[in-house]
Amino acid sequence: MVLFHSLLPLCGLLATCTAYVPLPPSDDAFYQPPYRYELERPESILRPRQLPKPFGINATIAKTHQLLYRSTDSQGKPNAVVTTVLVPPNAHPNKLLSLQNAYDSAFIDCPPSYQLYQPDSFIYEREIIELALQEGWYVSVPDFEGFTSAFTNGVQSGQAVLDSLRAVLRSRSITGLSSNARKVMAGGSGGALGSEWALELQATYSPELTIEGTLLTALTPNVSSVFETVEGTNSSSVIPLAMLGLSKQYPNLSRWISDNLQPLSAPGFLEANKVCGANLQPIFQTQQVSSKYFGRPNAFLDATPQSVLHSVGTMGLHGTPRSPIFSCKGEADELSPIADTDALINKYCDKGVTVQYLRVAKADHEIGGAYGFVAGFPWLKDRLNGVRLPAGCNITNITLPAGFPA
Repeated sequence: MVLFHSLLPLCGLLATCTAYVPLPPSDDAFYQPPYRYELERPESILRPRQLPKPFGINATIAKTHQLLYRSTDSQGKPNAVVTTVLVPPNAHPNKLLSLQNAYDSAFIDCPPSYQLYQPDSFIYEREIIELALQEGWYVSVPDFEGFTSAFTNGVQSGQAVLDSLRAVLRSRSITGLSSNARKVMAGGSGGALGSEWALELQATYSPELTIEGTLLTALTPNVSSVFETVEGTNSSSVIPLAMLGLSKQYPNLSRWISDNLQPLSAPGFLEANKVCGANLQPIFQTQQVSSKYFGRPNAFLDATPQSVLHSVGTMGLHGTPRSPIFSCKGEADELSPIADTDALINKYCDKGVTVQYLRVAKADHEIGGAYGFVAGFPWLKDRLNGVRLPAGCNITNITLPAGFPA
């Protein structure tokens, strides 16, 4: 679920480019949890470290911390996850944005904690991170897919986001953030996936948290529906990325993939375990993934993948959000049909969730997602400033303002 390629510059376009580059997670001992960490409660900080400023963020940053914290995967097993905490100068210790990056990868060396330091990486949400830092907010960017990169696993993602919030709120002696800070979340596309699942799971997984508001742009409520939509298109790489990501915590799906992959084409499919999502798109674009790699169309409709997709790839089944929502969706979204988002929003409205939902005429996945960040940022500011929000749902059909990139 790919966003905002055209909005962000590459280091390679600059004349000179020097930055601290850490070891990749696969080689960095920081990512490995300490002995018997599973005995710690979820949210516990297992290991902190301070790093130089990330290369990919242009705003002034006073300090950058990374926290390895204890969380729980979709099978109820303990896991260790990293979040990167960006602290601006003159930071407000009572304001926190949890920004879920759409890193969309099944390869373990692609999380934001590492990619923030890569000079040739796109950080799709860079502009909202910079705006938040300019406002004096703390910004936490969790590796919510977990160490193994369980892309599109909603339960893994949501629980990791919630535990990142709890861990950061416990980090005052490290970061200076107040344990009573007001909190908002934001994410687009794959980042909205992590944010939305956190909302669904909050009531049961971390009921003590209060989240003042959540920005969800370019939502992908149903991963199975996404598969059907992107098959044979420029976004078909989502299919191998998601299938392999889901298989990380579902051995039955891993076996199904092994049993059904065509031997001659299997290496090409498994390449998605070795390449970051943004770099994988040209490899798979326009491919009929099911037919090419599994020898038949609609293989993903088999019982095994559908059971996993229903369990951890379908939003709206695990709880009702307590947080107000600002959502934006392009009517011409070519990755995830707007009907899926309409249905999810209507369901939450019927259950009493406060929602502001913009349906953007003629906007595709990328443009609708980008506009959602622009339109939703003032709303996030109001939530952190304690501005009262009237209850209820407001669903509005809009057109892009003149001059907005299309």
